[in-house]
Amino acid sequence: MKNNTQNGYAILFAVVIVSVISMIAIGLSNTTYKQLILSSVAKDSQVSFFQSDTATECALYADNVEGMTATTLSPWNCGVDENNVDYSLDVRALSSGADGYEVNPTTPNATTSCFDFSVEKTLPVNPGDPTTTIKGRGYNSCDKNNPKTVEREIQVTY
Repeated sequence: MKNNTQNGYAILFAVVIVSVISMIAIGLSNTTYKQLILSSVAKDSQVSFFQSDTATECALYADNVEGMTATTLSPWNCGVDENNVDYSLDVRALSSGADGYEVNPTTPNATTSCFDFSVEKTLPVNPGDPTTTIKGRGYNSCDKNNPKTVEREIQVTY
């Protein structure tokens, strides 16, 4: 009888090859998952930015064309969304007590994007026109308690 010392090398070699291929597959899956998360965050950020831009434009229109004040009747409409539904917004005085107003969605829908804005007027130290500061905030989801909600803000001062 011959003593065969080569037993099991083929199985060991096959296990090593399968392990290497499995590690490569896991690494590729992990990279793909991270890329999907990153692209989702980028999309949410873009939606939020465009909503904040819309908020800023509505605020400029409300302040310069409509002459809106904290006593303007609610709801106030500022255009329509992609579904041709009015942006219905509530107007109220600033909660900080400063001269100005804030505008928020009348019926925020947690599954859709939305915006709000505030307009604050401050009297200058020297005689002249007041300074107006507009803060337009956009959200990818109106559910502000959701940790995945992305907020972007544009501030305009004139």
